Amino acid sequence: MKCIKGYQPLLINNKEILLYRKGAIYSYDKTTSKISKTLHHNNSFVKKLKESNRLFSRLFRTNIRTSIMVNDREMLFVKDKALYLASFTNENITKICNFREGFTNPLNICAPLDNSKLVAIFGDYGDNPKREKVNIYGVFNDYTVKKLFSFPENSIRHVHNIIRDSINNRYYVLTGDNEKDAGIYIIDHTFSNIKPILVGSQKFRAVCGFVTERGLIYATDSVTEQNYIYLLKWDNQTPEIEVISKINGSCIYATQNKQGYFFSTTVESEESKGNKFMGLLSVKRGTGILSDEVHLILVKEDLSVITFDVYQKDKLPYKLFQYGSIQFPKGQEDQESLVAYPCSVKEREGNTVMYDI
Repeated sequence: MKCIKGYQPLLINNKEILLYRKGAIYSYDKTTSKISKTLHHNNSFVKKLKESNRLFSRLFRTNIRTSIMVNDREMLFVKDKALYLASFTNENITKICNFREGFTNPLNICAPLDNSKLVAIFGDYGDNPKREKVNIYGVFNDYTVKKLFSFPENSIRHVHNIIRDSINNRYYVLTGDNEKDAGIYIIDHTFSNIKPILVGSQKFRAVCGFVTERGLIYATDSVTEQNYIYLLKWDNQTPEIEVISKINGSCIYATQNKQGYFFSTTVESEESKGNKFMGLLSVKRGTGILSDEVHLILVKEDLSVITFDVYQKDKLPYKLFQYGSIQFPKGQEDQESLVAYPCSVKEREGNTVMYDI
């Protein structure tokens, strides 16, 4: 196991790992283990102060939320309620768009199906207390951003993820959070026809999943109920879910490599009720979070399950200084090893961890 201290891994791009640290993007050469700065994000004095140490970075959420490689020389990333384009050819970072007012950084960016005019897809994510309509957007190859689809008012709270299904030329849309808001939908490649598959239960509240020949492998994201990893089988008529494994907490982050499908459980507090300030200071787990441990779980192709590693949540308030979790860079599908980013835990917190498997 190797550890790159103080860097957030963003993407695996050929033989390099793209990293983020204090407003700059770096390249880590996996062959030579050398780190070189590639791009600098021009930050104001206030933003630099917020990233001056790890505690501030956690408090002010200064890390990059999610990113995606568009081609060998360009990357899109989400930060500060905006979508940015990093060009390694032009050696600059430009803002593509701000996210919709009243919403925040999307949890995920989806790569489009092959032969699409799109380079990325994302959905509205945020509290949405009035249950306004929720949009799905496409980033086109000229980097214009256009609305592709809208969920009507009072139908969902927000979009957790959009997952490409190359096998059936469509997308899964995962929505949250409670009761009727939680669901798994199918939308066609033109984003004109959507169909609810499973909705209205915490069993269908998910953030991450993987399309396989067997069906959709996904993990639930419930703060209030026992969480599971499921296999969703759907033949265009009757959906069925099969339990793969119980897990000890909600799941927000996952990745895939040649070993199988890796899921991280989350240590998070109960959902805020009443005094939101006191909720920020809470260190009381939600009822669906069974321990203070963050589990790194591997589901292999035969659906066998291994607890691959375990981290202990630190003592800082959960909402204020972020939940305990393990995050992952994109682009690991063809990798034998695993790159991870433990957050808000006691060991290797805020560092890039490289597992030799």
